[in-house]
Amino acid sequence: MGGLLAELGELTARHPLRERLHATRLKALHAAGRRTEALVAYEHFRRGLADELGADPGPELREIHLKLLRADPVRRPRTNLRTPLTSFVGRAAEIAQVRAQLGRSRLVTLVGPGGAGKTRLATTIATALLNEASRQSSPDNGSPHGQGRGGHDGMDGRSGHAGRDGRPTYERPDGRPTYQGPDGRPTYAERGRRGYEGPDGRRAYEEGQAGPAYGEGYARPTHNSGPTYNSGPAHNSGPAHNRAPAYDSEPADTSGPASPGGQPAYEGPSAVWLVELAPVSDPADVPQAALAALGRAPMPAGPAAPTDTLDRVVETLSAGRVLLVLDNCEHLVDAAARLAEELLGRCPRLRVLATSREPLGIVGEVVSSVPPLPVVPAVELFADRVAAACPGLVLDQGLVREVCRRLDGLPLAIELAAARLRALSLEELAVRLDDRFLLLTGGSRTALPRHQTLRAVVAWSWDLLEEPERRLAEGLAVFAGGFDLAAAEHLGGTLDLVAALLDKSLLQAAGGGRYRMLETIREYGLERLAETGKIGPARAGHAAYFLRLAELAEPYLRGREQLTWIARLLAEHDNLLAALHFAVDRGDADTAVRLAAAMGVFWTIRGNRQESVGWMNLALNVPGTAPWQARLIVSATLLINGALGGDDSMVESDVRELRRLAELAEGEPGHPVLAMIGPAVALFTDDKALGLREVERRLYHPDPWARGMLLMVRAAIKENDGDMGGSRQDLIASAAELRAVGERWGLAMTLMSLAEAHAMFGDFDDALASIQEATALMLQLNPDLDPGHQVWQATIRIRSGEVEQARAELRAMTEQPHREQSARNAAFAHAGLGDLARLEGDLATAAREYGLSAATMEQSPSIVPQFRALVLIGWAHLALAVGDQAAAGRHIVQAAELSLSAKDMPVLARVGVAVAESRALGGDAPAAARTLGAAEQLRGAPDAFNPDVARLSAWLRAELGDAYDAAYAAGRGLDRPAALKLVRAPAAPS
Repeated sequence: MGGLLAELGELTARHPLRERLHATRLKALHAAGRRTEALVAYEHFRRGLADELGADPGPELREIHLKLLRADPVRRPRTNLRTPLTSFVGRAAEIAQVRAQLGRSRLVTLVGPGGAGKTRLATTIATALLNEASRQSSPDNGSPHGQGRGGHDGMDGRSGHAGRDGRPTYERPDGRPTYQGPDGRPTYAERGRRGYEGPDGRRAYEEGQAGPAYGEGYARPTHNSGPTYNSGPAHNSGPAHNRAPAYDSEPADTSGPASPGGQPAYEGPSAVWLVELAPVSDPADVPQAALAALGRAPMPAGPAAPTDTLDRVVETLSAGRVLLVLDNCEHLVDAAARLAEELLGRCPRLRVLATSREPLGIVGEVVSSVPPLPVVPAVELFADRVAAACPGLVLDQGLVREVCRRLDGLPLAIELAAARLRALSLEELAVRLDDRFLLLTGGSRTALPRHQTLRAVVAWSWDLLEEPERRLAEGLAVFAGGFDLAAAEHLGGTLDLVAALLDKSLLQAAGGGRYRMLETIREYGLERLAETGKIGPARAGHAAYFLRLAELAEPYLRGREQLTWIARLLAEHDNLLAALHFAVDRGDADTAVRLAAAMGVFWTIRGNRQESVGWMNLALNVPGTAPWQARLIVSATLLINGALGGDDSMVESDVRELRRLAELAEGEPGHPVLAMIGPAVALFTDDKALGLREVERRLYHPDPWARGMLLMVRAAIKENDGDMGGSRQDLIASAAELRAVGERWGLAMTLMSLAEAHAMFGDFDDALASIQEATALMLQLNPDLDPGHQVWQATIRIRSGEVEQARAELRAMTEQPHREQSARNAAFAHAGLGDLARLEGDLATAAREYGLSAATMEQSPSIVPQFRALVLIGWAHLALAVGDQAAAGRHIVQAAELSLSAKDMPVLARVGVAVAESRALGGDAPAAARTLGAAEQLRGAPDAFNPDVARLSAWLRAELGDAYDAAYAAGRGLDRPAALKLVRAPAAPS
């Protein structure tokens, strides 16, 4: 109909006196619902006929005119938005943001990757704004389709409609259209002259001006009106004869309360029109697409109506508060930008909401990002679409979350995946996501081809790139965990190219100067690299870059700049692992071993001990040549992390190899980690003499970190040998070295051991200060860490008499979220609560807490043997308290074996305390006293503040009198083998 009316308008303009042609046009306008325009066209023809021929219209035309006057008013549509067929999920934050932006700005562009749901978001916001504006007031009199005030088409028996400025306009009884001017006085058009009543009450005319174009009472906006993107009046420039009268350039949005920025508040649109640019391929067709979208809106009529497409769009949008949605602008971004700028400059009350994969890039534009959905709304969307596709299907929520995460939270991908559950189980769907582009097809039949499959969505964005942008995007696909500008430049990128990919939604800003690709886009880029045979060189370049980064960072991890470099390596960790796996897969031993060597300290500091064992084994198992120093470093780190992670079998199998490597490193132990190999071998083989010699030879190492760590190793050797006093002195010296160099991890380890040593000697204030500083340091290194130091802090409080505070701290640890570290700490805490309850005589609670500790330990396989021994010691004391000597004996034997496997003398000394109690209860008090003395020999300190030691020694002293001291001294004076034999002998002699 729009094309027919346009053609009829041109014909009547060329043949202004052909009555039958005008009759046909009037009928067509009426059939299209444009009653007011038809009346205006009739009046124009009537006046023209009278002026030229002095005649009136014929009977047929007068009859048509009468029917138009009598016809029921037709309410014009205010939008071409369609009713959605599915629910809208999530996006509350984006909706609020865009609504606020539209309130402040006249051009807002929604930008995001393909499939993110930009169109649905834009139409949802537009519909809501239109509905709210409709509820708040009667139909807007300023819209090109609105009704007169009161919601009807006539006023006082006269045919009326709304003018541009919101004032009523109608046809006088003599057929001349009138409206109210800005001063409230009636104005009208008379024989080609626009008139109004001036301040003196006399009629005023502007000669030579055409009458109202289509009854709206204002002239067509001039082409040289400057663009205006705020809520103020449009700026008219150019000669006076080209400008409309002042009241025809009515300021936009001049009513209503002021916004916080001082501009009039946006009242919402009176009409919303959606221009769908997706089917348009020629930039020259963009204005025509806009005109076609406005086909249901009133169009200009009469000889003064514009014939140019853009002018007709401007005429149609100039009245009322119109919101124009320009959808899918990315492939026509220049043409869409020019259209938006022209319309905003010439239509002061217009607002534009655009969707695109890149900004329009014009002055006044506000860009609003449409990111992928977060997990919760993504899961909700998936469940909603599955319910429609497969009613009644029950889903594993954990697996649904994983599927949504792997699909990057892209609504289109989620909807395509949900539809696949008609043929696949959720588990099968998750497995097949490795080939998502073959899997996620079969979108809506009515959608454009590029919106029907996931591959087509990404390919559309890819094809819109310039060739340099495309090459860089393919190269960046090898980055596994995001990247920064320096990494992109390493691949030949530039700031401009990265910014272009960011603008075109191929990259996402990840904060902190980093960028990332959605996994879906990344997989497409990898496919393209594979197709062109470039994936190998691209991965090799990626691995080389991150090897250099890791080797650059490694020395800084042992000094004052540790936190800065930890943060950098943490940000690149996925890339570093990807580089390692690439080197392993390619058989590049040099890269694999060097990378593992450079990352070893980082993995140790971050607590990735168990995982790092696998990574370092991967590197060491690659055949081929690699620097021998790097192999030594990886092997040493593997040993330490394996031991700290509780993997005893791994430690035992590697000790012989480590001895051989230590001998090779003997000639040049320059690297600080290499200096640790010999002492580490001695520590883990319990060779005190060798350990002390190895440490002594290296204590003059030039690196202060190495010296501090060597002193910590010597302290551990002395502690295991029962020299707690000497151990404490070495720990104090170690802390001083590490504090001076600014290294936090080694200092935290040292302070933790020092806290235990201080507590054993009764220096509780120093012990608490040390444990609290250690906790603070560990949290600096890893804020997500659950510091196990809290257990030792509670233990120190118990020994110092702060029982209730210790109980509260332990109870809080049992209520932490269940992660592996939390499970380990909860197991420690339950054991501590069990000890407290047992010492207080609440044996039932003690049994329950020990049971909870044992059950919780099953959730954390990395718990070291000596801690399992501590729980068994608690069970042994509890069994003795209830008189079950047999059960106590079994627990003691198991605890002793675990302590010896870890070569932990202080824990074995606690086994000795349980053995002493068993002997005391069995009636052999002198043997019990000797066993307590042997326990001190093993730990190297009396541990007089241990509640079990204090309780038992007081009972034995009361039982033996002066003989207690002699018996105790006899046990303390034993050598190590004799003390071990006494502690491991049967607890209660028959």
